[in-house]
Amino acid sequence: MKKHILIIGFILIASSCFAQSNTDCEEILQKEITINHFQEHIDEFMKDFQMLVYCEFDSIDYQIFMGPQGNMPMIAKSILDYGPKPNENDEKFTFADLKEVLIKLKQDAMYPKIRRIVEARNLIVQRNAFLKNWSQDKKLLVDMGFTENQMKDIYAIVKDNESKPYPEIFLIYSDFLSDQQVSNEGTEVINDSNLENENPEMIEWVKGLYAYQDYQLGLKKSKEFDKPGLLYFNAYGCINSRMMDGEILLNKDIQEYINQNLVFVSLIVDERTKLEKSECYYSEALKKKVIYTGQINAELQIEKFNANSQPLFILLDVNGEEIARTGYVKDIEKFKVFIKKTKK
Repeated sequence: MKKHILIIGFILIASSCFAQSNTDCEEILQKEITINHFQEHIDEFMKDFQMLVYCEFDSIDYQIFMGPQGNMPMIAKSILDYGPKPNENDEKFTFADLKEVLIKLKQDAMYPKIRRIVEARNLIVQRNAFLKNWSQDKKLLVDMGFTENQMKDIYAIVKDNESKPYPEIFLIYSDFLSDQQVSNEGTEVINDSNLENENPEMIEWVKGLYAYQDYQLGLKKSKEFDKPGLLYFNAYGCINSRMMDGEILLNKDIQEYINQNLVFVSLIVDERTKLEKSECYYSEALKKKVIYTGQINAELQIEKFNANSQPLFILLDVNGEEIARTGYVKDIEKFKVFIKKTKK
């Protein structure tokens, strides 16, 4: 398992870009969107979409709409869900309709929390770490979702690395979490070496928890063992994924339940193992050429499960149908309830 973790930031938009005329704003609202045009002329759509956001929303909204990887997971899903199908020529879907969809997205109860995270991240990645500024930095870390215990570790890192920019502090902290997983001999784990020996395709994901790393293989094993599957979309560049590893997946009770009752499949979306040249292809979902194994997992997450954020856990029945899903969870008991769900 790789130790070096990249901190993936959101796209920063200069405030000067928001100076648009009223005429431009009125015209963009009338412009029609078709699924074919969206898929085949993404660059043109992006220019129109930016103008819509500049006219009706702000730069933080833009970062959230675009998603952490910049491939518009919510926007693409909205157009595919609400936009007219190619054979429905009598029905139009315009940027005014897309505006209403985005307004509804902003009304979601989670949106203010996501906005606070983005705003805090935008601020702290531009700062250098100094102990004299810790009280201000701590407030930003709280808004980003770090716990008190995590901030104690970060404080210790800042103390030893004053004046370094926070992106470097986060890299050091990520390495610390990875090393802690490997060397934490005090953590109780299941001695289940037979599981790995009998299934050579598996790896030890964290100490005591075993996983496959291929979606199709996971589906096959789920049917073979007659056990539900648990997909784990995660990323080396996602701190919350590594926190889930260290705080949830190292828990003895959770490991025991997963190892005995589920087929666990870890799908890393930013894995940089190169594909053979003959295996590379262009992905419509990612809007780029797929050259790494992780991009296959990222494409799967978008196309099959209409999601693009990590960590994401998806519980499947033995036929590969979704039972439930959850994102980042801090509460061990809450995660236990999730993994024990069954099809109604």
